[in-house]
Amino acid sequence: MQLLQSALENPWEFPALRKALTPDDRLTIVYDRLPQLGQLLKGLLEYLVEVGIEPSAITILSAPWDTKQSWLDDLPEDLEEIRCETHNPSNPKELAYLATTESGRRLYFNQHLVHADQVIVLCGRRYDPFLGHGGVAGSLFPLYSNEETLAQLTHRPSLELPDSRSWPLMEEAVEASWLLGVPFFIQVSEGRDDPIEGIVAGVVESAQESQRQQDARWRKAIPHAVQTVVADLTGDPSRHTLQDFADALVAAGRVLRPRGQILLLT
Repeated sequence: MQLLQSALENPWEFPALRKALTPDDRLTIVYDRLPQLGQLLKGLLEYLVEVGIEPSAITILSAPWDTKQSWLDDLPEDLEEIRCETHNPSNPKELAYLATTESGRRLYFNQHLVHADQVIVLCGRRYDPFLGHGGVAGSLFPLYSNEETLAQLTHRPSLELPDSRSWPLMEEAVEASWLLGVPFFIQVSEGRDDPIEGIVAGVVESAQESQRQQDARWRKAIPHAVQTVVADLTGDPSRHTLQDFADALVAAGRVLRPRGQILLLT
């Protein structure tokens, strides 16, 4: 995939990913709900092997929502030594203490993230009811933390409009990502009906550029709130999760009058 290769070789204000790696590195990859996920992971893994990383030194860590891991069908046999794990926030044996944030929160992450020499995050950009602009650092925290932290931080979504300011949870996510080291983010911009329109790679500061592209593509304004919103979910239905339904309802709710109604087409 040419867009991916170009992003890995030309990150946003950062050297090519190959220059940040050594053959002895242990890598952990996490991923988001993305179109063409299998092809993206295949392209990324082939790049890593090409620069000297052994497949046995790579762990792909799935979020709890991905129980099918259908992307495995796209991986060639020569990558079968790659380790595949699923994060379980309720199992303390799979967690490791990382650090304490400035606010005093003790951070527990999946141990494969804490012990990795390099963390690579393959993520999308979206408007998130907890993070504002979702993706990037928000694809790591609090998703891959412990059950207690998840319960504390994801119980109250917001209908506020994301703007240029960072929401408190995203600020904490950025801090947590830096405490993990220097995660490398591969940020995929989706189009309608699943095409990939752009990829921005780099460290957490590259989120500024991918957010600009996201807003240019998806941010719209209407003159006033309305009584009825008709919303739909596009793209491959097999990729849709309850989180996608929730995100669609929140997006519709931002332009709805009090006591209005939402019709969600799926």
